[in-house]
Amino acid sequence: AKYVVLTGNRDDSLDWADGWTGRMQHVLIRHNPNNTKAGRGIEADNQSGNFTATPVSKPKISNLTIIGSNFDGDEDSEGILLRAGTSAELYNIIVTGPEKMGECFEINTTETANFANSGDLIFRNSIIDCAEPFADIKDGAGNVTFNARTWFQAQPNNLVGDALLGGYVPAPNSPALANGYDVGNIDGWFDDVNYIGAFDGTTDWTKGWTVSLHAETGVGLDSCPTGTTEVASLTGRLNCQLTGDLTTNVTLATGADYVLSGRVRVGVDNTTSATLTVQPGVTIYGKSGADFLVVTRGSKIMAEGTAANPITLTSVQDVIGSPTAAGQWGGLVLLGKAPTNKCADLNNCAVQAEGDAGPYGGPTATDSSGSLNYVVVKHAGFEVIPDNELNGITFAGVGSGTKCSNIQVHQNVDDGVEFFGGSVSCKNVVLTSNGDDSVDWADGWNGKMQFVLVKHAADNAKANRGIEGDNDAANLTSTPISNPTIANMTIIGNTFDGTDDSEGVLLRAGTNAQLANFVITGPAGMGECLEIESAPSQALAAAGSLTMTNSVISCPTEAVKGTVATGVTTEAWFLGQTGNKLVADSSTVVNGIFTIDTGAAKDMKTVDAFFDTVTFTGAVSQSNNWTAGWAVGLDD
Repeated sequence: AKYVVLTGNRDDSLDWADGWTGRMQHVLIRHNPNNTKAGRGIEADNQSGNFTATPVSKPKISNLTIIGSNFDGDEDSEGILLRAGTSAELYNIIVTGPEKMGECFEINTTETANFANSGDLIFRNSIIDCAEPFADIKDGAGNVTFNARTWFQAQPNNLVGDALLGGYVPAPNSPALANGYDVGNIDGWFDDVNYIGAFDGTTDWTKGWTVSLHAETGVGLDSCPTGTTEVASLTGRLNCQLTGDLTTNVTLATGADYVLSGRVRVGVDNTTSATLTVQPGVTIYGKSGADFLVVTRGSKIMAEGTAANPITLTSVQDVIGSPTAAGQWGGLVLLGKAPTNKCADLNNCAVQAEGDAGPYGGPTATDSSGSLNYVVVKHAGFEVIPDNELNGITFAGVGSGTKCSNIQVHQNVDDGVEFFGGSVSCKNVVLTSNGDDSVDWADGWNGKMQFVLVKHAADNAKANRGIEGDNDAANLTSTPISNPTIANMTIIGNTFDGTDDSEGVLLRAGTNAQLANFVITGPAGMGECLEIESAPSQALAAAGSLTMTNSVISCPTEAVKGTVATGVTTEAWFLGQTGNKLVADSSTVVNGIFTIDTGAAKDMKTVDAFFDTVTFTGAVSQSNNWTAGWAVGLDD
């Protein structure tokens, strides 16, 4: 068979046994990128009941790409397993996958190992690019009797290292290009090739007929949209660059990937308005920390993805399959004309945003900066200027006319989302593995949020607070006072302990807030889960203006810290609010990200029509998993 695509299958993608001796070329195997159930890319047997039965299984396979996933179950996502006496001839193979994929190459029976050692089993001109590349054969005493890495690296022109794929297609600098074995010389059935893997870096033969590989249209663009410029592709399909100031409306159409070059601004502050429309499934990437996207005052971004095809803003390392980390590009900044307490005269307001993004603020509380829906921002937060990192998404003076739902910031250096004044409200927010605060507000923000999931890195990497809420650090009583209303939030901390450790909620610097239906939890060693700091914020709490109700804190080390008034601890204040409780055993509160605590929830719809009526506390229930299908980093 030629031109075979195997995607999202729940067991083995390619399985052979019982003497198969056929041929395959141009084969793509991709496990579900959402990490649902998967087995092996190849599971190969001769005969499980008689390893030496004849004819022996010995197919010839060339130009195969296997991309695994992070699925981890009784049998996890793996690459190639040769066993039960099979032999094979494998040419021009790429096996790769994310960090938590299982082993990528294994031989686990003596009979198959004997074929490898004798040269009957061939595996050459191939690349293994995996965190767990090999599994060896060991005897009962644990001694290695067949070293898979040693054998693989001894075969002609094999590489253990970065395949440099853009999705599933090799990038222009990939070692897969021009290093293949011409299998047409060994069997006339095969096409002549000079590359490794299923694709030559130029032609994507999956377009137009396959499913689940491409965004909604399933067809790539032939040319870049107006307002963008074609550049050398790093992702295996059309790459279109955005640069400088976009002074006319631009649409980033599905079917290409888009590259940020430096600071890209939509419009020019309060003088030239423009709208950037981003279609579902589009990926926008930055190549360095200097690359970031700004929506200026008077302009808009209309980034409206779907659960099946979210819009992704990420790093070049992510799109080509290289190791990812926080701070690999800048981030997304929205600058609006809504009030901030940093301006005495809102009609002449121009507060400078962090990261050299530009001015924000004004008198228009209902201002609109556009719409974000199903937008994922990953690996951002570079220090654009000294001591000034960009947040994943910055909302600076953004008004209530802006729509914000189903957004995620994953693995950002600084805060996940930060609100500087303004009145924008957001629903369905996921904030994972961010290095500073997950939700941060200051300078008079009075918007709303519902269904907010914060999860600090599972490997206890750098993290700070789930919420850090301020009014104005320079003038604690500046007006308008920050006073957001937030409901149904889950904060899951970790044990990171540095200059700033993993914590829950810190309200300070004169902020007010209305919090309801919270779940705050974390392991032993996590920092305090609730603290109210600064006399003005403490006074607001003691007076009943700052509230937190129908909430659960389950933090074994230090659940609540400090006082709100003389003789009144913050713990006593918390327990005196309606429906609040401290729980010793977090396993009775959450199961993974799902709330299992049976405490009564407050119906926030009676407070404001923005909110939905719910029957659970926390962000996510098992019967209402709104993160499914689009959010990343929740299985870590």
